Amino acid sequence: MSTTSATLPSSSRRGRPVLGGVSGFFLGLFSWVDLVLLDVIAFESVSFWIFPILGVAVGIGLAMWAPFGAGPLPATSAGRAPTADDAVTPASGLAGLDGGVADAGGSGDGGSDDGGD
Repeated sequence: MSTTSATLPSSSRRGRPVLGGVSGFFLGLFSWVDLVLLDVIAFESVSFWIFPILGVAVGIGLAMWAPFGAGPLPATSAGRAPTADDAVTPASGLAGLDGGVADAGGSGDGGSDDGGD
């Protein structure tokens, strides 16, 4: 029997630390760029290394703290996990709506309607 994240207890998998780290890196990097462009800090300062590293740490920390991740599967009205048979299909009245989109170009000759040749 294979185990998936939906069947594991919530304490074994918390958040998305890799996504948080990457997002935090870019947050720190672009925060540094903004502060340099606004002349708040000097271009040659050590903060070029500090901002992205702090961003990674903050991003990983927030990702581990946040209640993200795969939650329990929603039960259907029958009280069981959803299957492929429970898939929602579009209403039959909406199936033919894309038929008129191809003819919306005008005269249908493929060219412009400038009245010339």
